[in-house]
Amino acid sequence: MKRILITNADGNLGAGIAKLLTENFSADQLQTVALVNKSLSLAEHLCDEIINYPEECSIDGEYNVKAIADLCCQHKIDGIIPLTDHETVVFSAQKEALPFLFCSEHALSLACYDKWHFQQLLAQMDVEVPDTWLPSQCPTLNSPYLVKPRMGGLSMGIAWDSPDIKQFSDDYVVQRYLKGSEVTIAIYKSLDGSYWGPFVGERNLFHGMTSYFKPILPNKGINQFVAQFAKLNTWQGPCNIQGMMQDEKFVPFEVNLRFSGSSSLRNLLGFKDVVWAIQEWLGEKPRVDWAIKDHFAIRYFADHLIA
Repeated sequence: MKRILITNADGNLGAGIAKLLTENFSADQLQTVALVNKSLSLAEHLCDEIINYPEECSIDGEYNVKAIADLCCQHKIDGIIPLTDHETVVFSAQKEALPFLFCSEHALSLACYDKWHFQQLLAQMDVEVPDTWLPSQCPTLNSPYLVKPRMGGLSMGIAWDSPDIKQFSDDYVVQRYLKGSEVTIAIYKSLDGSYWGPFVGERNLFHGMTSYFKPILPNKGINQFVAQFAKLNTWQGPCNIQGMMQDEKFVPFEVNLRFSGSSSLRNLLGFKDVVWAIQEWLGEKPRVDWAIKDHFAIRYFADHLIA
């Protein structure tokens, strides 16, 4: 039996991951430990144990990894599923001090966390790159654009509708609007170096949370990008890609090297990367198989009485 720590487990993503693990693994195989910002959360009723974040750890600010390492020793943690982009960066930087991490190497985690550096990475990969500038270097634009924070994800903090660029520092990036349909793509690199996916879907967001997911077939551009990305030897574990698909083209604009808010919805549709990843980690051989069907999955709010 192994014990796994799920970080930031009091959000909808954490609840989705915890639910998948408790439904698919027995107590003899796996114990789930939720790391939360507040004690009152759904994770408290899904996981075997709940722990509050140490005061020295902010999920998007100053972070004392030693406090997490000490916590892992105290609670006999064997593996960690980081569910924030910031944690993939700080954990991967000190991976030697921590249990097994379900995330990539530090250099790639950092490049994907910083959207400006991510554009440089794309340019080196010889793939489609969205027109992107730092505000201080941005020319006069005669077509629609948006401004978004360089760091972080969750589709938060974006200024739409071509705002005045002068009010933004270089902690932001300016990006020309992309044409096409927005898609989200899951891939996972297993311990043997092969990868699962791509599993592509159209989605709707509600305050940054995926509320609707419908799988579709990847186009030529998506397959080409995934093949190029898979060559990066610093990629390991989960990966979620956002981009725009137009005819046979695909332009990525964000990569999150963690499980995503769509993971539990994709699981319903047959792409069970979370379950397969844990099976592999436990020494089992996962049966990796999926198909694209004319189904869709939704996330909705439900009322629960917890006594």
